[in-house]
Amino acid sequence: MNELSRLWFAEWIVIGFFIYLIVLARIFPLGNRARLRILAVGIVCSGLTIMLSQLQLSPTLQLAREWLPVIYLVQGYWCSVAFFCQPTIVIEERLSNFDRIVFELTKITTLLTRGPKLLLEYLELTHVLAYPMVLINFGLFCWIRLSTESDYFWTAVLLAGYGCYGCLPWLQIRTPLYLERNNLHIKRNLIFRRLNFFVRNMASMHVSTFPSSHIAINVAAALVIISMDSKIGMLSVILATSMAVSTVLGRYHYFLDSIFGVLIGVMGWWIGTQLILT
Repeated sequence: MNELSRLWFAEWIVIGFFIYLIVLARIFPLGNRARLRILAVGIVCSGLTIMLSQLQLSPTLQLAREWLPVIYLVQGYWCSVAFFCQPTIVIEERLSNFDRIVFELTKITTLLTRGPKLLLEYLELTHVLAYPMVLINFGLFCWIRLSTESDYFWTAVLLAGYGCYGCLPWLQIRTPLYLERNNLHIKRNLIFRRLNFFVRNMASMHVSTFPSSHIAINVAAALVIISMDSKIGMLSVILATSMAVSTVLGRYHYFLDSIFGVLIGVMGWWIGTQLILT
């Protein structure tokens, strides 16, 4: 047990999350192939965290240990998606109806149809950046950190990301973009929207995590960075805020799952701060 004390908080989170998925895979009606994949990925990711915590690491392996949580995060998403079997239509309809009310009250439709095209392009660009943004944020973290270890960053981010992924087996909805055929962006012919569509068609399952994992992860990362350096962190906060807006306007997520994504991101950062810095 003393040897396991070398594990980071973030690595305990990885192990705990994959144990959670492996247990659920035995409960949910998944195919044998999906169960085997979840088990194999869980063993590999958990095994890596334990192995790297026990070795006397060279600078190269230490660098690998610090960046591997990116892989743990991505694999956590893909394993969670394996649980998606049937969307909850009633919840999708309620979320869509709530969005319709929000759009009417805030006059967002006017922005989409008549607003500055440059602003809409910027918002679509920030959504493109949502995919590599965790890498960018960790790069910024490595640049500005002093004595703070990577465990702080990844504890906050993994809590936020896994907090969203862990809901997917229980709450299954599709993206509003997939459901709403009459999309106002089509008439604006936005360049970065076409890029977003290309990326989504290549990699997306049209499954929406509730809360939004993209927003939660980037909010948690931005708060970690701004707590260390207010100037550089402000850039991350602005980008995270822009992503939150773009996910709703672009119909990549519902308004409520974006709001809850922000809340989960804040909670991930707060818990990470309490565990690591206090």
